[in-house]
Amino acid sequence: MSLSLTIALLLEYSEDSSVKTKSLLLKSVLDSAGFSPTEIKFNRNCHDFHDFVDNQLIDDVDTIYVGSRAEGIAGGLYYSGEQSDIDAILTFFQECKVYDNDSLNMLSEKEQQDFLENIPKEIEEHLISFALHDREFPGYMMIVWPPSVPLYINNEKIELKTWLDCPYGIVRPSFLPNECAYKLVRQQLAEDLNITKDITNKFEQNGPALTEKCFDNDSNSQTLVSDNVACLGYDYWPSCANNWINRSKDTGWPTEQIIEQVVAEKCLLAPVGHFNSSNKTIQWRLSMRGENVLFGVLNNVQKYCYIMLKIVMKDRIRPLFYRDNENDILSSYCLKNLIFWCAEKEKLNWTYSNLIGCLQTCIQKLIKFLKERYLPHYFIEERNLFNSNLTPTLSTSLQVVLHDFKDNIMDILYLKSFETLQEFSGNFCPELLEKASERSVILQCWDDKIKRLYLDFTTFQLFWLKYDRYPSLESIQKYKDILNKIENYKGTTVFKNEYTVLINSIIGMLSYSLYRQIPQQKQILDEAIKYLDLTKKSPRSCILLRLANFFFMERKFESAIDVCSDISSQIIDITPPKRVWDKVNQSQVYLLTLLLSMKTKSLRKLKEAILATCYSKEIRNGLPLEYYYILDEFKNGMFMQPHFKVTYMTAEMWAVPDVIKYELLSVPEKLKTFYEDRFPCPKYDDVPSIRLHPLLNCYLLQYLCYEALGRRKLCHEVLTKINYLTAKEATVDKNCVLFYNIVAYCNKKSGYYRKATKYILRSLKTKPSRRNAAFGYLKSIIHQSLTLVREWNISSN
Repeated sequence: MSLSLTIALLLEYSEDSSVKTKSLLLKSVLDSAGFSPTEIKFNRNCHDFHDFVDNQLIDDVDTIYVGSRAEGIAGGLYYSGEQSDIDAILTFFQECKVYDNDSLNMLSEKEQQDFLENIPKEIEEHLISFALHDREFPGYMMIVWPPSVPLYINNEKIELKTWLDCPYGIVRPSFLPNECAYKLVRQQLAEDLNITKDITNKFEQNGPALTEKCFDNDSNSQTLVSDNVACLGYDYWPSCANNWINRSKDTGWPTEQIIEQVVAEKCLLAPVGHFNSSNKTIQWRLSMRGENVLFGVLNNVQKYCYIMLKIVMKDRIRPLFYRDNENDILSSYCLKNLIFWCAEKEKLNWTYSNLIGCLQTCIQKLIKFLKERYLPHYFIEERNLFNSNLTPTLSTSLQVVLHDFKDNIMDILYLKSFETLQEFSGNFCPELLEKASERSVILQCWDDKIKRLYLDFTTFQLFWLKYDRYPSLESIQKYKDILNKIENYKGTTVFKNEYTVLINSIIGMLSYSLYRQIPQQKQILDEAIKYLDLTKKSPRSCILLRLANFFFMERKFESAIDVCSDISSQIIDITPPKRVWDKVNQSQVYLLTLLLSMKTKSLRKLKEAILATCYSKEIRNGLPLEYYYILDEFKNGMFMQPHFKVTYMTAEMWAVPDVIKYELLSVPEKLKTFYEDRFPCPKYDDVPSIRLHPLLNCYLLQYLCYEALGRRKLCHEVLTKINYLTAKEATVDKNCVLFYNIVAYCNKKSGYYRKATKYILRSLKTKPSRRNAAFGYLKSIIHQSLTLVREWNISSN
């Protein structure tokens, strides 16, 4: 072998080795920033399962979540880039059935005649409209609206529009304007979007979406962004996308099976027209629901390329745009379509060791599209994802920036998105990156669980939506069905135990309440015991106190006392809503401090153990004993004593002590938790509830149990504790009346009428109404006093 050839081979080997080393370093950086396959999988599983549970609890709501959060690529603790918003697609006008005009034209004359004859039957249930394809702008549709059917949204009549130079030969057609969709996006309070601080929300139109921005009134900082898109359902696969099904796939991606899944998802119609169209006010853009399926089957390296392109776009390219209408030239959606094209066309070695080569190929393909000023939609090739805002000058500028990144690919590490990680890892030290990657997963699991606990147990009371006013077998069956669906969920469940224990409590208490109404049905009592028994090991005081109520009503006073003693021995504090996230952050900071001192092997073991707990699996990985307390905190405590208010529904009235029963009977009409325009559920007035502070509930049950057992000394001790409580420290939902009434009830029961009267008067002053249970207590005390006076008069005579 010649010397020159040997030198050339050595240089080639050296270059390949360098590419591999840099590729693996880039992978480590992405993993540490929250984009590891493990973390992406966890985030996606978590989102999918919780969305599934919510859909079981809310009837007739079809919300589709898309974008980075739903895909699991929003980044982790060490990611300092732009935070992803919530992208929600809301289907509306379910009563409207949209037929595809092209599909109808493909029918024979007889088939068309049969179809038209059957339409009147459907009109009884649906509004009938037709979607016409815009030939000039493929991928856009116009909706022909029946002119005889007036359209109202929020009592405002929507004016239909015409299509200039309509080529379909329709005489004076009326078309549905896309702007009507913006009126349908509910301007819901920030509390509906999982924000529990005092906020101000602002709304802006952004393409097909109405963007809601929430601001913290204290710091004036932006807390959340939600893009809500109201779409029309469209039960067809459009003819303009048939070529995608049939065209040859150079790399064999996607497979025939995946293509069938994507096509089966059908489409939606998003309310936005083409930027360059003169008819853009009546155009509706086709949106393929199966894009989520397609993104889900990209391999890890393809997802990495998409993530890095997004980071380059947000951190480097977007600042080049001087005008607002240029910001969407190179959107995340454009980059996603680019990755789809690369996955189908580029025969690359999509491996971690070739990550840089793959990314460079993707950038080169994007440069080619920019040079041509034509980026074809992946499904509808005739639709150009670039519009006239992409001028030749701007296209050249973008190509220069991308060429620079392609030639100096490691410059990506020094963009804004990795600033925090760079500082934390000592300028990307491999050993520190490995530790950061393990910590990122642990902190993501911790963050998601703690927020789920507070939202589902405190802020969002979705679990109570299936209640009827009275206990019934039908209502119990609803919850059994939900439980069964969760148990048989086809995907991966996340924090399933938190949900199943709450549903078991609901089924148990409903069954017991029904049994107390119909005591001869012993099998219903057996059902109640069966389900409530499954809640005994719950770490949540709000679940255990419901169980203690059952023990009290069944006169199992010692069991009720045991439950309450464990709870009252803790310092119970319900964090005010405004400070929930402060407590969440404190918990995470404390956890991070603990993790920083741990070695890589121990971190990995803890991560595996916490992931197993999230997925309700057994832990068998040899986690060092000294770190089990962190795992126990993850299961139960979260370093912040998460005690939640205890909810009792009217349907559970027969399963609770008299004092709580009286309160349920006197729930004021204004006590609404749900907004009527948000969920299609019964008016909350029809299914009232009360929510107690756990400490007040605990002391009440202890007092009643000791009083029933005749333990006067212990009864007096608990009553003293109750009397020392203040409304501020034992009240939830600002319901001071409930607190005053319970304290008055206990004092009245012990014969301390003067003290009871004091609390009754405070209650009536706060809410002067005959519906206030205190009014009944006052009558009782007056009656008791008059009886004593009569007895004294008789004895004195």
